[in-house]
Order: sequence, then C-alpha cells, then structure tokens
Amino acid sequence: MTIKPENLNAFSQKFEEVVSASIDPVLLVPQITIDADLELKQINGKFHRILAQMAPFGPQNMAPIFVSHGISFVGFPQVVGTNHLKIAVKQQNSPIFEAIGFNLGHYATLLNAKSVFSICYTIEENNWKDSKRLQLNIKDIRMATETHENHFFSN
Repeated sequence: MTIKPENLNAFSQKFEEVVSASIDPVLLVPQITIDADLELKQINGKFHRILAQMAPFGPQNMAPIFVSHGISFVGFPQVVGTNHLKIAVKQQNSPIFEAIGFNLGHYATLLNAKSVFSICYTIEENNWKDSKRLQLNIKDIRMATETHENHFFSN
C-alpha cells in the first residue's frame, strides 16, 4: 500500500496522534544499558588489552559500558571545550583515573568534595603528548541519593 503525496500530511498528523496517545512515557527517556559492574581497582593495562581484543567498536559492536558505585573525585571538576566534564575519580582502595564526560559539564557545579556518585563509562586509552594512560569516558553520572538501577537515564 502506498500513500499518495497529497495524503502524506494527514497521515503524519494521525500517526503522531495515535503514537502520542499510546506510547508509554518511560519509552521516551533514553537509556544506557550497562554491561557489567566494575570496581575501579579491576581496571588495568591487562584488562584494557583484553577489551581491545573485542575491537573494532562501532554500531554493530558497541564498546562495553561499565558502572562503578561509591565514586568520589580528586582535585576539582573542570569544564573543558564547549561543555565537557573533566575530572579525576577514585573509589576506596583504587587508583585514580582521569575521566571525561562529553556534554556533561553541568555536573561540575553539582559535585563537591563530599559527593559520592555512580558513573557509567567506557574505558579508553588516551594518547596525548607521547603519553598513554587509561581514561574513563563517562556516559552518565548518578548521585548517591538517586536510585541505582542497571540503566542510567540520560539528562
């Protein structure tokens, strides 16, 4: 069945009405599916090399997304570029990791020295000025007062 060009606008309007009336509002909130919980102390060069064996990552093979709870930051959160959060994070008994959160700059004003939060992230190797180190690419942040689920909801 084809739609005649002169009926396309009417079809679009009716389609939007039906979908708007029947869609569950939960489906309108973007979700990030978490692949695994990790303690930051589990992340090291060997773990990253094992992850790299699953590459290349892309639409048909997405990079695994991890979640870690009980995170705090070290130093001061910074907003870099247009709206990117740059922080150093740690967990009890873990090394400190540099982290970047693209378009998450608004969290810089929400975080303070006593903040405890959860992050979902991918693990990357940052090559900058002849230096290679592991970096967390933060996808979302949830403050400790928010519920912890296996899905993070984007703002």
